[in-house]
Amino acid sequence: PFRAVSYACSTEDSIYLSDTHASGTVQYTHTLLSTHKLNRFQFSSLYQDSFKNAGGSLVAWEEDVGNFSCTTKFVDINDIPFKIVTCLRAYKKLPQLYDFQLRAATLHNNHQGIITHLTLSGVSAQNATLFTKQYLESIQWKK
Repeated sequence: PFRAVSYACSTEDSIYLSDTHASGTVQYTHTLLSTHKLNRFQFSSLYQDSFKNAGGSLVAWEEDVGNFSCTTKFVDINDIPFKIVTCLRAYKKLPQLYDFQLRAATLHNNHQGIITHLTLSGVSAQNATLFTKQYLESIQWKK
C-alpha cells in the first residue's frame, strides 16, 4: 500500500583511535515514502514509525564515549517544514570531538515525505552544526 525508495552512502575507511574505538565515519540515508492507498492517518503512523527507526549505528565502548544528548526541533528550510532530531556524544579522551547523528523528516504532505539520517563521527560540535545546516539546505522538493 506504500512505496519506499532509499539511497544510502557511507565512507569505507575508519580512523582507529584505540583497539575499541573507530572514528571518521560519514553515513547518510534518504528514504522517500509515498502512498496512494493509505489515508493520511495510516500514512502518518507509517511515517512516524519510519522516522523513529531511521538511522545508522555508531558502536563505541563506554570508556570511549559519553551518552548521546539529543534535541528535537521543528524548522522551515527552503519553505519546507521539517522535524529534526540532533544528537551529540562526546569522546572522553578527545574532549573536542563528538559523534553526531541527525534525523530529519519533511512535514508538508499527507501522502509522501522524505526521511533523512546523517551520521558523523570525530567532528567538533560547531562543524556538526555547520554541516547540518548545509545538508538540510541541500534538500529540495521538486514536482
